Amino acid sequence: GTVTVQIIDLPKYDVDQWQFQALVLESDVFSELVGKKIKLSWYRTEQCINSGDVWKLQVKLSIPNGVQNPGGFDSEQRAMQQNWVAQGYVKKQADHIAYQNTIDRFRSQLSQQIESALPKGNARFIQALALGDTRAISDQDWEILRRTGITHLIAISGFHVGIVALFAVYCSRLLYKVFPRIGLTVPWPKTCAWVSMTSSFAYTALAGFAIPTVRTSLMIAVLLMAKILYRNISTIHAVALSLFVILLWEPFSILSAGFWLSFSGVLLLIAFMPNTNKHSQIGQFIRAQWVVSLGLLPLSIGFFSQTTVIGPFVNMIAIPWISLVVVPLALLGVVFSWLPLLASFFWNCAYQCMHGFWLLLEYFQQMHWASINLAEANIFTITLAILGVCLCLLPKSVPAKYLGVFLVLPLFFKTSEQIP
Repeated sequence: GTVTVQIIDLPKYDVDQWQFQALVLESDVFSELVGKKIKLSWYRTEQCINSGDVWKLQVKLSIPNGVQNPGGFDSEQRAMQQNWVAQGYVKKQADHIAYQNTIDRFRSQLSQQIESALPKGNARFIQALALGDTRAISDQDWEILRRTGITHLIAISGFHVGIVALFAVYCSRLLYKVFPRIGLTVPWPKTCAWVSMTSSFAYTALAGFAIPTVRTSLMIAVLLMAKILYRNISTIHAVALSLFVILLWEPFSILSAGFWLSFSGVLLLIAFMPNTNKHSQIGQFIRAQWVVSLGLLPLSIGFFSQTTVIGPFVNMIAIPWISLVVVPLALLGVVFSWLPLLASFFWNCAYQCMHGFWLLLEYFQQMHWASINLAEANIFTITLAILGVCLCLLPKSVPAKYLGVFLVLPLFFKTSEQIP
């Protein structure tokens, strides 16, 4: 049938085909699909596909389905999570009608600008860290990231949103120091709150509204609005409210691994990080890394049947280096994208910093013990392991807390049958 669609994501070109999500605007046969999302493939075409384009296409559609192999990729769950009501491919007949300026089109243009500013084939990590555009990251790259345990830092993490919000606070504070008379009209705390919220939501939009970024932005907004309205609110209330809003906005996000890992990581830090200031900042950072690495171990094995051994040590270098050096340089390039020479300078600096670190990651992942592949765990084993790590993370004053290790051990027992 014929459909008029608008491309609503960043189209991906791979092995002589385009893949993209589209919003159905009109249809002669599939009238029930109007206003809903579909997933399309377009094979062997010379057309250039861009986000925001409006096309009139001849398509063949079907209900989303996949092979139900145990332990394999669940494409039906993926379709439900992404709200795809149909999937299919484009036939030869196609007419480009118009284009609309959308946030994804803006992201695509910036991504192309980054690609043209850097050596060929080397823009992928800067595109991912600045815009959440992971299309150019290969399967081999993802494998290295998984084996070294820093997948969470690529494609914009919630921590990066917090850094942007904090940077906005410092900028507003500098403005008030340069022009102190502004404070007579608008109090600095309110200006700081609004600037911080605006910058965090702008960065979240630039990242394509990924779950970790939305969660962080909502938490920032809740906490700062409470200050603006002179209300007392705890961090756990902010997490709960952001969880409620995300599930209200995107209910099927509960099916994604990112949803569980993102919120679980925050809750672990709230529950098991000490509230005292007796530890140095480096000590607190090491403790936070230990809490998150151990606490998310059961979920990581449950979702991916794999865990990294060197991840906690690599993260101690990767988190400050990527979050405090590479990401700010990449974002400065985005801020000054209207000045191509200056933007290119910042992006090249970010690339050089990331390239050197990537060589280090490639060396680490070559170690045969860098990660462990395990048998698929069942829900009972994962639940026991979660209880076990929570026991291990309790304060030192709790007697026999390390008995929780025995609850974690079943995760590492091979329970699947070997095929002879």
